[in-house]
Amino acid sequence: MSIWTDIGRFVSGLAVDAFSSVIEAVRTVFEGDAVTRKRVSFSIAIIALSAKMAKADGIVTEDEVQAFREIFDVPDAELANVARLYNLAKEDVAGYDAYARQVKSLFPDEIGEDRDVLHDVIDGLFHIAKADTVIHENELLFLEDIAVIFGFDRLSFERMKARHVSGG
Repeated sequence: MSIWTDIGRFVSGLAVDAFSSVIEAVRTVFEGDAVTRKRVSFSIAIIALSAKMAKADGIVTEDEVQAFREIFDVPDAELANVARLYNLAKEDVAGYDAYARQVKSLFPDEIGEDRDVLHDVIDGLFHIAKADTVIHENELLFLEDIAVIFGFDRLSFERMKARHVSGG
């Protein structure tokens, strides 16, 4: 069974107003399978962070949705489930920090592969932020806060930012 089937099965049972309790529900639904639980938790958190990143400047553009699809390869058969989750998350930026903390808890090591994954997540969020050709001040604040949650210092964030923002 693929990760997308697991996510689809999980998302199909969600009520729209229950989105804020997704992380706890994942723990319960996949309690006996730590590997699947980690994969599903990470995928849901990244979908939510991506949607909230797109909303950080106040409006979600088609370019930002396309940027998300460029970094997150979703099989056609599972697009509806991922879109449902993405659309729930993009309503506002509230709660993004909980998803960022969830990602950090899944990759807690300060060095090595865990650190690389967190770096890649921020790079992906920068990709979404700049998809509409302008990185808004609120998007930068959002990214900077996530970097802090992930344990990156100011200099590390500025290096990441410089790779994505001209004159940044």
